[in-house]
Amino acid sequence: MNNYQLASNLKTTGWNPNFDVNAKNDYGMTPTEVAMQAGNLGEFVEITSHPEFQPTSMGRVGLFLDICRRESESHYKALKQYLDANFTFDTAVRAFVKLA
Repeated sequence: MNNYQLASNLKTTGWNPNFDVNAKNDYGMTPTEVAMQAGNLGEFVEITSHPEFQPTSMGRVGLFLDICRRESESHYKALKQYLDANFTFDTAVRAFVKLA
């Protein structure tokens, strides 16, 4: 479990590296979903760079990127660019895989 969540539009409660990087919060959101919805690229990079991060725990990427896009096109573009450069969707396992 972790306490990382949205605080308001485009704002989180702040990522703590001591949180479980793959666990859902009380609202059923993974850390990557929270960071994507908030459009917080810095926190998204910190979460996905954590040594215990499992890309299969990324959750509903399309949904939360779309929510971010409705709030801020510039935040969306930055997240999308990072995601495309660092991850690919593996259709065989139906999950994201981090590129080397």
